[in-house]
Amino acid sequence: MTVGRRVVILGLDGGTWDVLDRFVEAGLMPNLARLVERGHDAVLTSTDPPITPVAWSSFATGMDPGRHGVFGFLSPRDDPGSYSPPPARSTTVRQPTLWRRASDAGLRTVVLSVPLTYPAEPVNGYMVTGMFTPGRGPGCTHPEGLSERLQAAGALPKFQLDFTRRRERGRGDAELRRALAGDAEEYFRDLDETQDLLLGAGRYLTREPWDLLVAVMIGTDRLQHVMWDRVAAYESDPESAVSRRIASFYRRTDAAIGEFAGMAGEDGNLVIMSDHGFGPCAGRFAVGRWLVEQGYSVYRPRRAYGVARRIVRRLGLRRAVRRTLGSRASSSAVRSQFVPLDWERTRAYFMSGTYGVRANLCGRESHGIVEPGGEFDALIDELRERLLDAVDPTCGERVFADARRSSDVYRGAESSWAPDLVLEPNPKMGYALIAGDLGRPGLVLPSAKSRGSHRPEGMLLISGRSVRPSERRSTASIVDVAPTVMRLLGVPASSGMDGRVLSEAFDRMPEEVVRLEVGRKARGESGEARGYEESEEEAVREHLRNLGYID
Repeated sequence: MTVGRRVVILGLDGGTWDVLDRFVEAGLMPNLARLVERGHDAVLTSTDPPITPVAWSSFATGMDPGRHGVFGFLSPRDDPGSYSPPPARSTTVRQPTLWRRASDAGLRTVVLSVPLTYPAEPVNGYMVTGMFTPGRGPGCTHPEGLSERLQAAGALPKFQLDFTRRRERGRGDAELRRALAGDAEEYFRDLDETQDLLLGAGRYLTREPWDLLVAVMIGTDRLQHVMWDRVAAYESDPESAVSRRIASFYRRTDAAIGEFAGMAGEDGNLVIMSDHGFGPCAGRFAVGRWLVEQGYSVYRPRRAYGVARRIVRRLGLRRAVRRTLGSRASSSAVRSQFVPLDWERTRAYFMSGTYGVRANLCGRESHGIVEPGGEFDALIDELRERLLDAVDPTCGERVFADARRSSDVYRGAESSWAPDLVLEPNPKMGYALIAGDLGRPGLVLPSAKSRGSHRPEGMLLISGRSVRPSERRSTASIVDVAPTVMRLLGVPASSGMDGRVLSEAFDRMPEEVVRLEVGRKARGESGEARGYEESEEEAVREHLRNLGYID
């Protein structure tokens, strides 16, 4: 029942014009070059902070994090008061997504490999979940049986790189560094296969009529994280083995862009976008360790801490520990027994998986000691001042460009689940933020898996018959994509989104609108989807640890 034109949204995770422009100029991306020439391109401003779950949720809902409720890789709302909440999942998103609205309006939708879509929600079409998926079990596709059909067709997308999974079986950072410093062919083959499977799923699921296709390619993000220095220096040594393989990767990415453009067809629209940009990374700054050194967090040394945690995890003893703690203890309560902080004396702590610090607040945290009101305000003001003065002891550079109260960053009913202070790393240095080893000195740690780090300047390109070509590159916000796409599809976009329709990108847009009522409930409100099983939660945690996103 399409009244607008079909739309393809192709996500290039971590895509940035700083890189893409250079490979276009080098002649490696002719499809992208043609689309830029006749399309509308913009720098797409990401969320604060510009990290994967926050940004993709803002894209999906067209709303501020304070309204959709995702502030990092973990979800405090799913375990209130916990110091070690579970990983975020699709039900963490508290507002309806673009594909939920399109489905409720009767439009056929295909969603492929978008982060934070597990467990899959019932859509009017097909869904294959993306990052945060624990494995090829129940919940990774909709409808039931789709994963088996795609598997039989050789087109079931990967939920994570095989290279990362091998590290989960004991392949450590030293071996990763050796692989990337020497023969990186294995890593590139993994990236190529991941992209090929996504394309195969796109071909397979668009054989039937459809209106909206949303697919995310993760290779750009993974490559830039581990090999930013080589990507940035491509022109200086284009004939080296790694440079040739980088060139091959971007050629393949361009071929995929051309194929997705073909799926949109002459009468459709193609939207290419990223969740954030990229830049160099000077290392990982250990915010948790800094809080210990400054006296805000109190380290509780446990000689057998690391061993005990590994034994509990590997031998499946969580249930036994939970029985010891009491029948009502959650899995996060079990994990908190192995977090080496003395909560009775800790006033503030780093929220793992975010770019933020949270006060240990009475009535909110399970062992809170900071009183709301004056004591809380004084602590946050003091923390902000001292964090802004923090410097990298190895080079004297300031670590943070800003540190803002969440009330100055977010608006909406979900803002209470955000960090109390949202940190912005110095863009010149691009530090990744981690808790670090709380018991050992060392604030800045080099990292093989963070040679590049996120920046807020992502990319957007819109192409289609009615698109007005850009005279110069404009700017837009990541929350503008959903209302713009809804308008192209003919679906009303006036239901309280924070973003706006990018009307300046078009000569004209569909005048008709779908007259059906668009659903207002998000999955997190309806309670339709299950949460993680205990083994699934640990699988996701381990994957996020191996990627360096949580400690």
